[in-house]
Amino acid sequence: MIETLFAALGLTVCLLLLLRMGLGPAKRQRFDAFWRRRLDGLRRSGQWLQRQWRLLRASRGARQQAEDLIDRAKGGRVDAERDGNVIRPRRFSGKGRGRDDRTLH
Repeated sequence: MIETLFAALGLTVCLLLLLRMGLGPAKRQRFDAFWRRRLDGLRRSGQWLQRQWRLLRASRGARQQAEDLIDRAKGGRVDAERDGNVIRPRRFSGKGRGRDDRTLH
């Protein structure tokens, strides 16, 4: 199946090149310009599709992160120690990491 498709594509290219050889210089320039425009359009379409795919993938991750943050904020429960107006999340405490000293330097 795929072999037949490749054979037909190869035959088409060969016939187009044979046709191009039979054209005069002015018609050959128009023929080349026509196919160059088609290839440029195809290339631009590919770039547009690639850009849309990257945008879709990036926005999907950003959307999921935003939903997670909103859900966490709506939950209201913060796993933190409160000391007056200071809030220290427990995950920053260093417990369970095997660190005994709490110095930063």
